[in-house]
Formats: sequence, structure tokens, C-alpha cells
Amino acid sequence: MAEIVPAVLASNGQEYGKYLDIATSLSSRIQIDLADDDFAPGKTVNLAQTYWPDDIRADIHLMYQHPIEHIPTVIAKFPNLLIVHWEANGLDQDNLISIADQLRSLDIKFGLALLPQTEVSEVAKVLEYLDHVLIFTGDLGHYGGDMQKDCLAKVGEVKNLDPNIEVGVDGGINDTNAAEVVTSGADVLNVGSFLQKADDPQKAYDKLKRNCPSSEAGD
Repeated sequence: MAEIVPAVLASNGQEYGKYLDIATSLSSRIQIDLADDDFAPGKTVNLAQTYWPDDIRADIHLMYQHPIEHIPTVIAKFPNLLIVHWEANGLDQDNLISIADQLRSLDIKFGLALLPQTEVSEVAKVLEYLDHVLIFTGDLGHYGGDMQKDCLAKVGEVKNLDPNIEVGVDGGINDTNAAEVVTSGADVLNVGSFLQKADDPQKAYDKLKRNCPSSEAGD
């Protein structure tokens, strides 16, 4: 069963509170998207500013050029999952194994995000150290935009290499394409603007579930 996980992408504290409230009203699992205006265009609230209710599982998607520098802050926040980008600076197999071991020892899951231009074959050798792979299909650092559907083939490629790894899809998901994302084999649908920009987020969420009947809330 695929999970629908609302995303939070906020440029300031007021936006963060607003989008967090919407996300947590819809699901017990959320994704917090953070950008540094270097790796990803546009600057969001920073990692230190993030917070969430105790009963919420929060995944942190760190769109930072130098993610290793922020591992201590991530650990202090104690999220459900940390996702960093394979394309960021300073990441190699040894670093990834070290980060994965450190986080897992603290019961924090670890994942890698792949931009559209990155092939699954580039990360095949490190999949065994990961809990999650995020297939990015949209416009990095922005709500909205069209899904790059050709990227969905990567879901099956990851699953063929490791059937047990959790695979998420992020970027341009809405009620017209969610079923296709689930059919691709994705375990997690990260949904941003379709929910956050809706006149009625609950109705939008319910519509998403109806058009994607094998999906469920992040419980």
C-alpha cells in the first residue's frame, strides 16, 4: 500500500506554521523540504527552525549542497527519515555508509534522492546501506510544476535491485497522475502544491485517495 505524504516547503516561519498545520491535519507522516539557495534555488526556513508534533513522523528532505555539515542538527531533531541528494557535494560511498550507520544506530532512517538526470545505476552500489530512495520528478525547490513521467521508470529499476527498499516519488503529483505513480511501484507519494495550494486541502486529499485507491494516509 502506497502512502500519501504531504510535503512542507516554506520560505519563512509563518508559511512553515501554515503548511505544517495543513500537512499534519491530513497525515501522520509528512515530508519537510529544505533548500539552501545553492543546491536548490530559493531559500526555505533552515533546518534549525523546523519542528513538528510529537505524534508525527517527519521525513527531512535536505536539498543542501553540503549535507554532511548538518548531520548533527538532524540527529538533534530526531526525524523519522533523512533524505539527502546523491548529487550534493562531499558524498561518496564511504561517507554514505558512515552516515547510514550513525543514523541507524539512533533509529533514524536514511535515504538518497535522485534528480531527473541521475541514473539508478549510479547508486546501485550503495542501495544496501539505504532505507529509502526518493525519485525526484519535478522542479527542485518549488511547489507546482509538471511531473517528468519518464522518471517513473526508475522506481522499477530500484525495486529490481532491492525489492525491500522503500521508494518515494516527489514532484508534480496530483489527482490525474497519482494512480500512475502507484502503478510504477512507488511506496510513498510526496505531494506538495496539490494539497497545500488547494482551496480545501482535505477535499483535495480525499480526491487524491479516490483517484489512487491503493494508497493510504501515512499512519
